[in-house]
Amino acid sequence: MEYNIAVVNSNSFGQVFTEHWKELEGIGNVKRFMLPTDIDGKSLAEKLHGFNVIIASVTPFFNQEFFD
Repeated sequence: MEYNIAVVNSNSFGQVFTEHWKELEGIGNVKRFMLPTDIDGKSLAEKLHGFNVIIASVTPFFNQEFFD
């Protein structure tokens, strides 16, 4: 299985402790997303389509609309 990893709205993940980011790159593709904190679930799902691992900050909210 190929991992596509999304890091969502986290400024510090992988920047303060770069070794964590490098470890993730060793197991798959990693991309950082900085999205509006009030993005709706459907738009959030569209942005993250194709990613099977999500490392999320406090916002945005992954509501039912995201999972539908």
